[in-house]
Amino acid sequence: AITAGEAKNRVCILDKLSAMAAAAAPAAVTVYESSVASTIKVKKSQEATKQLLKLKKIPFQAVDVSVDSKAKEYMAANSKAKDPTTLPQIFVNGVYRGLWEELEMANEDGKTADFVKP
Repeated sequence: AITAGEAKNRVCILDKLSAMAAAAAPAAVTVYESSVASTIKVKKSQEATKQLLKLKKIPFQAVDVSVDSKAKEYMAANSKAKDPTTLPQIFVNGVYRGLWEELEMANEDGKTADFVKP
């Protein structure tokens, strides 16, 4: 049998391990972007996407398709955008969700969490 103090200590350790595992887990949300974006509009959209996700405390991974050709191929092959090379693109668990404009509309409707839900 364990004491109440030992049980509390074990729960505390488990909580810490869970938090560490969550922090180490890859983000479900991926933002495909380019560090050499060709237009001001694309640059602003990329920054706005990342700022909104940070503001909403939604973990994400930014992938620079200008230096990662496999990521660029994956994005284009799995995109449902009219132009599959449009940036930034948002994927959740590898599935296309939309562009900045769609994330922005979801946010305005109070549905950002639904937009990025796995």
